[in-house]
Amino acid sequence: SPIPPFAGLRTDAQLAAVLTYVRNAFRNEAPPGTEEKVAQVRVATRSKTGFYSPEELEGGPATQGRAFVKLWTMGDFEGAFDEPLAGRSFERGREMFRAASCHTCHNVRGEGKDVGADLSSVAAEYTDAEVLRHILEPSLRIRDEHRLHRIDLHDETRYFGLVVERDAETVLIVERLEEPNETVRLDAADIAGITPLPTSPMPEGLLSVLTREEILDLLAYVVSNGDRQHRAFAD
Repeated sequence: SPIPPFAGLRTDAQLAAVLTYVRNAFRNEAPPGTEEKVAQVRVATRSKTGFYSPEELEGGPATQGRAFVKLWTMGDFEGAFDEPLAGRSFERGREMFRAASCHTCHNVRGEGKDVGADLSSVAAEYTDAEVLRHILEPSLRIRDEHRLHRIDLHDETRYFGLVVERDAETVLIVERLEEPNETVRLDAADIAGITPLPTSPMPEGLLSVLTREEILDLLAYVVSNGDRQHRAFAD
């Protein structure tokens, strides 16, 4: 690639400014890039070395060949929840769980990872429409155990990650979300400040390669916790 690797050469604020400029140059209507979003991406991709392949950029085998559909909003699903979900496709919902890369962080009946929030009880806590809103707007509500933090040390070293343990003497963080057992222990005396980030580790736009019907099938799969007998799959 002719683009140099800027990761270690630019601050989060500088990279956010570059992203905003590029978006505007292409007349993109997305909101400006933020320092917090860059920090989130740094954490999520910390273990990546080398260049990304086309397959990785497309989301892996499950998304290869899937064209961009649109950046969905709740307004696109007006009327979809006037009645309870029913008649959805279980098989397609399970397929979309991978196509939308949900399995890279979440687990449904043994398929996927346990990095993200537990999905087994979402139907008891939220309505179907609310579950979809949280997928479309992942920063709408961030539980403390899944919130990223920026940790600034007195020597100007900076860390980003999940705070998994904290007491008067030490702070234990996870820098690589895909490796939750690999932790970094910091001395509390060395820490100048700990700042919670307002953006979720879950990226936006995950459903942009899915159609409206595929999204509703995925939603049914999630709220059913992978139960083929759930009412959402009844005719």
